[in-house]
Amino acid sequence: MSLVHILLDCASLNFSGREIEADTSNLSFGISRVYSQQCGYVLADAENAQHSIRALLKVVRTAELDPEAGRGRHVNASRARLLS
Repeated sequence: MSLVHILLDCASLNFSGREIEADTSNLSFGISRVYSQQCGYVLADAENAQHSIRALLKVVRTAELDPEAGRGRHVNASRARLLS
């Protein structure tokens, strides 16, 4: 519902101009307040993500990684028979 529809509905109900202005002002304030809260939620989520990423990078920088990790070891066929 647009502001034009609201104003037309108010006019059909014989509201005075001041009542319409007050209602429009309250509506604008409410919309601004909700938008502000939503921006706060987005900011909080972004800050939490930033803190999580920084903590992860701190752990990665200080961790001693094994350069051989994930590499397969070659075992020749004669040795494989001995191991089984």
